[in-house]
Amino acid sequence: MGQTLMPARNRIVKFFKMNRQSFSHKLYQTVVTFVLVDFAWVFFRADSLRDGIEMVRSMANADNTYVLFDDSLFRLGLDWKNFMVMLAGIFLLMAVDYFKNKGVMIRKLICRQELWFRWAVLLLGIVTVLTVGIWGSGYDAKAFIYFQF
Repeated sequence: MGQTLMPARNRIVKFFKMNRQSFSHKLYQTVVTFVLVDFAWVFFRADSLRDGIEMVRSMANADNTYVLFDDSLFRLGLDWKNFMVMLAGIFLLMAVDYFKNKGVMIRKLICRQELWFRWAVLLLGIVTVLTVGIWGSGYDAKAFIYFQF
């Protein structure tokens, strides 16, 4: 698909005089890829093509954007604390990805630090996995999403 759309993308870049090496262009590429993958997942998870199209139609006709601001999303499974843990995890993943793209080897960076710092990072990782690894009394390993396929 990327090669098929390459001529059109080249024309857009040339018309808008974009620098393909700039941060904004790379951010744009990332956002477009994310949106396209999420769009594809709608059809992957739908029971049929008709259901997928209906899901997309209902997303396009959504007139209840107030649910993003009235705390009703927290009644769908995540409370405020778990939401913050999720945001922290996403931020951590983005930071690690950023440093990886810059060529920084985080493991080597940590290994060059003092012994007390390495142990602190190790213990923090263990405590984090133990505290947020299992989501309470309702946790059921058999209900993991990939076991449902």
